[in-house]
Order: sequence, then structure tokens, then C-alpha cells
Amino acid sequence: MIDELPYLLQHSPEVPGFLQLLYDQSQFGKAPGGRIVLCGSAMSIMSELLSGTKPLRGRAVLDLRLPAFDFRTARIHWGVEDPATALLVDSVLEPVTISV
Repeated sequence: MIDELPYLLQHSPEVPGFLQLLYDQSQFGKAPGGRIVLCGSAMSIMSELLSGTKPLRGRAVLDLRLPAFDFRTARIHWGVEDPATALLVDSVLEPVTISV
């Protein structure tokens, strides 16, 4: 799993090409197979990874967008009983929840 891929791409723009190579080699039995999960909160960059002539186009099994929890869902997830406390917990943890 690679979290926040757009930040990695700023320093290592060759990563999608390398992943394409690994994927293609595994399809022809030249490399072991496996799965990789790519995550990122910069939606424009993440959706661009699978478009046009980009190296990963056609190689994704699933393109899933997960919205951030609202404070009600966060309350249930974190097991917080008090709605006011749940709102405070959500306001602190929201950036973490978005990137997961």
C-alpha cells in the first residue's frame, strides 16, 4: 500500500512507470504477482493516473473514492457517545480519516 501517492510523485515521478513494468512482467510470468493499493487525497492527480496514455491506464481493478466521515459516522466509528465530543474528535481526526 502506498498512501498519499501524489506526494511521492513530486519526488519520484517514475513510480507509475515502474508499477506498470512490474504489473506487465507479472502478467507474462516474468515476475511474481501481487496487489498494490494506491491512495491519495489529491483527487485530480489520482484520477489522472488512470487516464489517457498514462502508464497505469487499464491496469486498475478498482477505482474507489471514499468520502470523509461526517461527525455522525465518526461518532459510531470511534465509539464516542456524546455528539458534542464526536464533533470535536471528528474535527481533529478528519485529515487522518480522509487519507485512509
